[in-house]
Amino acid sequence: SFLFVAPFSLTSCDSWLDVVPEDRISETVVFDSQKGYQKLLNGLYSGMTSTSLYGRNLSAGAVDVLAQYYNGTATNGVYYYLVKFDYAAEYSKNLISAIWGNAYETISNANTLIEHIESADCPLIDREKKRMKGEALAVRAFIHFDLLRLFGPVPSQLSELAIPYYQTSAELTVQPFETGTQILGKIKADLTEAIGLLKESEPLIIPDKYEAGDLESRPYCMNYYAAKAVLARVYLWEGNKTEAYTTAVEVINDGSADFPFVTEGEATGAEPDRLFTSEILFGLYNTSRETELYNALFSPALQGYQRLAPAGSLGSGRLGEWYDDQNDYRYKIWAVDQENLYHQKYRAIDSETRTNYTVPLIRMGEMYLIAAECATDVETAATWLNTLRNHHNCFSAEVNADNLANYILLEYRKELLGEGQLFYYMKRNAMELIPDGNKEGGNKAIELGSYVLPLPDGETSMREGLDK
Repeated sequence: SFLFVAPFSLTSCDSWLDVVPEDRISETVVFDSQKGYQKLLNGLYSGMTSTSLYGRNLSAGAVDVLAQYYNGTATNGVYYYLVKFDYAAEYSKNLISAIWGNAYETISNANTLIEHIESADCPLIDREKKRMKGEALAVRAFIHFDLLRLFGPVPSQLSELAIPYYQTSAELTVQPFETGTQILGKIKADLTEAIGLLKESEPLIIPDKYEAGDLESRPYCMNYYAAKAVLARVYLWEGNKTEAYTTAVEVINDGSADFPFVTEGEATGAEPDRLFTSEILFGLYNTSRETELYNALFSPALQGYQRLAPAGSLGSGRLGEWYDDQNDYRYKIWAVDQENLYHQKYRAIDSETRTNYTVPLIRMGEMYLIAAECATDVETAATWLNTLRNHHNCFSAEVNADNLANYILLEYRKELLGEGQLFYYMKRNAMELIPDGNKEGGNKAIELGSYVLPLPDGETSMREGLDK
């Protein structure tokens, strides 16, 4: 974790300076005030901005590279081994180990906070107790779910062992591996409890109980709508399209006032909001974003082998395939510098704005895509899909039963670029033929085993002699 300062008022995730700088929450932190608890909750979000987690690898870095967005043919490229699904390479092993270790570290910190909130004898307002516990539970579920999606089996094999689920902060207790189905059950239980707590304490639902700064900060906290959106993701992963549809539509209907579509002025102005910030249900506030993401992975100042970009250029190759309408606001993130194609989604604008520091983790557009995928008839699916396209200045697609899945895939590629979700879409659908990022067109074969990251060596050696 690291210290960072937000340039806007934050009272609910109040004083972002007050985070716990240590990697592990210290038991010596005095749990004697609401501020002490809030400090630890802020530390959770801060820890998630680690480059091993959502500060790079689980957002715009490794997981998007696995989705074959980019041309990774250069042998000295930053993610060369991952492009080839070579998980045995030392580089890949180290990266995978860091994801696993930091994810469970953050889960442990969430558990410490949850346990102390449950036994709080300090003057903690009941409403705030519910809000903070709800957020911490939802974060715990969110990270476990991403670990399941990375290290667990494809959804058709959920009866297989996947990962351990940690619901206690006790470090010495090695939890057993459980099946994908068991893990999903625990994730749903955590999210359901979190949603119940947040329904009674969410500043966006009861704004009269909070101050303006509390409301401003909610997209940077695991809020009520974000927790429900994660639950929609989970339902879809387990193949429960009925509940996925219902939950996604509830988020759209109930949350659109607080998370409206980007306007033309915001998307195309002199200083464009390339993230469509208003549509982000939950994101992280990361002051190192420009250094760790844009400058490290996408800037045209990088050498070709260092820069993540698809094969082709603005007028040719993959972009022509992704963007069937170049008036699409999402197309405008792409640019060419001295013939080098690059994307500017994480490029900062000159004005000091929180958009410069935001890393999106779940956005409203994904709810439209879940609704389109889970609708019971093609006409309804087309309506959800085209509503999303139209709001991003894209013409309505002629959708039918034969091309619906292709259109949904196309929208995932555009809508969630740089946000680490396309790989999971491909895995969930057990796609064995996927677009080849190394080439300007065409597909490549992928074995279903390549969708499953291997356990870190340290984890397997620790468990030797134990039942997996």
